[in-house]
Amino acid sequence: MAIFSDGFESGDFTAWTSTFGAPTVQSTTKHHGTYAVYLNGNEGCSKTILTTAIGYIRAYYYCDTLPGTGGKTVNLLMLTNAAYSYYVTCRINNNVFDLYLNENGVTTTASSGITASADTWYCLEFLRDVTNDHAELWINAVSKTTIDATITNNATLAVCQAYGSGSPTIDIYADCVVVDSAYIGVETAVKKGSSLAATMTEMLNSKMLFSACNRFPKLTTRRF
Repeated sequence: MAIFSDGFESGDFTAWTSTFGAPTVQSTTKHHGTYAVYLNGNEGCSKTILTTAIGYIRAYYYCDTLPGTGGKTVNLLMLTNAAYSYYVTCRINNNVFDLYLNENGVTTTASSGITASADTWYCLEFLRDVTNDHAELWINAVSKTTIDATITNNATLAVCQAYGSGSPTIDIYADCVVVDSAYIGVETAVKKGSSLAATMTEMLNSKMLFSACNRFPKLTTRRF
């Protein structure tokens, strides 16, 4: 079962520890289910989680407007300590996705080489591995870049945000946030119109569906 999973289907931020800025849960633009969060400017939500040596965080992001070039960056996914002095984050940096490590002011950047496009959903996931001092970024379930450097086991918050530098103008939507100790991967689609769509999505997010299926014996087919 996932350490944390939320697709904003409650219609609010009850699953999160806190918010900053004025993020909005809305139903117009979403990846799965009924709701997703809208982030404009320096906004986001954070969740206090248990510190783990190996942590994965994944979410879907959709940009109406990109931050632009000329030193403009926007942090999206983040595993960080409460003081934001040690963290790993997936960013859009000069309109390109990259992986960014901050170890109390000592920074390392690894570009994915993938330029973000507006009006497109991206599945972003990264690994923060303290045991092996390794970080890795996947975009749409394809590994794009890595960082091998000292990583401090000090992450206590999972953050879903649009926090920029260089005064970017941004409109970003985020959905299907999951934190786990194992690779998460892309969301499994549920057929549109199904009355089970919301329930199935939450189960798939938390990996409950796989566990539940394994509890039942295999069925055999008889021929008459």
